[in-house]
This record gives sequence, C-alpha cells and structure tokens, in this order.
Amino acid sequence: MEEELIQRGIHLIPVYSPFPLGSINAYLLAHEPLTLIDCGPNLPQSLSSLENGLAEAGFSLGDIQRVIITHEHPDHYGLVRTVVESSGAKVYCHYRIKAMIEDFSSQREKRREAYLSFLEESGVPETAIEYVRKDTEKPAGLRSETAVDVPLQDGDIIPCNKASLQVFHTPGHSLGSICLYCEQEQILFTGDHLLKTITSNPMIEIPVGDSQGDYTSLIDYLVSLEKIRQLDITLALPAHGDLISDHRQLIDSLINHHQQRKDQITQLISQEELTAYEISRKLFGDLHPLAVFLGISEVLAHLELLQREQKLYSAKKGAITYYRLLSKLIP
Repeated sequence: MEEELIQRGIHLIPVYSPFPLGSINAYLLAHEPLTLIDCGPNLPQSLSSLENGLAEAGFSLGDIQRVIITHEHPDHYGLVRTVVESSGAKVYCHYRIKAMIEDFSSQREKRREAYLSFLEESGVPETAIEYVRKDTEKPAGLRSETAVDVPLQDGDIIPCNKASLQVFHTPGHSLGSICLYCEQEQILFTGDHLLKTITSNPMIEIPVGDSQGDYTSLIDYLVSLEKIRQLDITLALPAHGDLISDHRQLIDSLINHHQQRKDQITQLISQEELTAYEISRKLFGDLHPLAVFLGISEVLAHLELLQREQKLYSAKKGAITYYRLLSKLIP
C-alpha cells in the first residue's frame, strides 16, 4: 500500500515518539510546494528519524516549504521550529490553537495549575497529584514555538499541485484537530481523529482564559465522526498505525464503543455517588499517575454527554465533585 502512496506522491515517514502509541506517521507530499503533515516531538531521535525518512524520499529538511499541523499535541508538532529554521517553511494549523503553537510557554504555568486543580476536583489522591506536580515542573522539552503563517478554518481549501486539500475541523480528540481531504484522490489525512486499531481518546480541554469556548470533547467528537463518515474515501491516512481502507465501518464501531462506555458509566452512577476518578478506576483499574488524566478525560467526556441529556446530577463536597444518575434521585 505504501508503494501506491508513493505513486501518488505521498511518502509515509515514521517519526520516533516516546509515547505509548509509538511513532507518528508524518506524511510528505512530494510536489510543489513540498508539504509535511505533522513532524514529530522535539527530540533528537525524532529529528533523526524524520531526516532519514526525508532522505529516503530524496529530500532534506531544508527542502520543506509547508508544514501542516493536524492538532496541538506535542508528538505532532514539537519539531516544527527546527523545520522552519532549517527551511523557512510556512506553518498551517487550526486558528483555535494558533496561540498555543506560537507561545505555549506564556500559558504553561496557568495550564499546569489548572491541570492540577482539575485532578483534585476529580478526586485523584494527593499522592498521585504530587507525582504529577513534580513531573510537570520539568521543562516542556517535547514542544517548540514558532509563528503560524496560515490559521485555518473548517472548509478552507489548501492548493496542492493539481489537487487540493479541504480542511475539516474535527474537534473531539483535541480542540484544534483537523482532517485534510483530497477529493480528487479520495484520500483523507486523519491525524489522531481516526486510528485503525486504537480508540482515539476524547480529550477534555481544561479551561485557561477563553481557551475552551464551546468545546465539549465527546459530543464534538461524535459530530466530527459523522462529518467524516459522509465523505467518499478510498484510503484514510492516520497519524499512528496502519492505513484505513473502510472508514465507515471503523466509525460505526467507534460510535458503538462510546455507546457501550456510556452505558457502563450510566450503570455505575445509578448504583452510587462517585467521583470521576472513582469511575475511571472501576473502568480501567489503577492507572499510572501520568495516565490518570486520560482515564478521567474519557469519563468526563461521557458525563458531559449525560449532562447534555439532563440525566446527570453533580455536587461538590469540598474541592471534589461527585456524580449520580439523576433518575436515581427523583422518587
């Protein structure tokens, strides 16, 4: 299948990442302007694997003319400054994450404090919070900062040789997630929105200033899945793992998965009052302190959905929020 991609002028470059998902799939569009979709985290091993992949395709870092960032997680854009400094490439991303790409450091401390408060409110034990507190004191080395030349919106068209890429804003896994659709080739670059063997985690955006807006992770994610489901696609190119040949079947299985998860959570809070952390433990067991956020994030995404359906009761006891199924409180 990779040979078929190369014939279409697309090179898949595996870029090293230290995260559990493993390497990211960066995609080089080998025509004018030479375009890189995602670039990997800001690590020497990642840079080496990116440079090796470019060399195999007959190019170097200095040849890149355009970088498109699919979303704001560091394994997808950390090397962007290195690419720009080497090549003068133009940077594209969704407009809602422009400030983060350009100046994450000014937001870092506020985000860190909001993150720790979020864990406390979710009922995470102090020992785990302290572990996270110490870890987040480390330098934010996987990211870098650079100016964004082209902030994107849903529906934008990016000229691409004889074809074009249409931007689909697909929030859910993250606030600024985008997919890129080439209608002429019936190809979709999915970022982390759609992965073949992994359920993309709907990620809660912890509000810092006005960063969240109207974002609701799972609700937005399901809407985004339906948006992509309507497209005529012969091949979807994800940012991790294998290529996808039947996107509609995969999307149907993801929607079914989230319905089952919602049913599980509904059952749990119909029996007793629970914190988000307690629900997460019942679903996923004891997670490493640095993975606790992912479990809680998925739980809260489903609780948001229940709240939207007016089925959820929540109450604060001190700093901690507890949840109960509303029907169990009404005689």
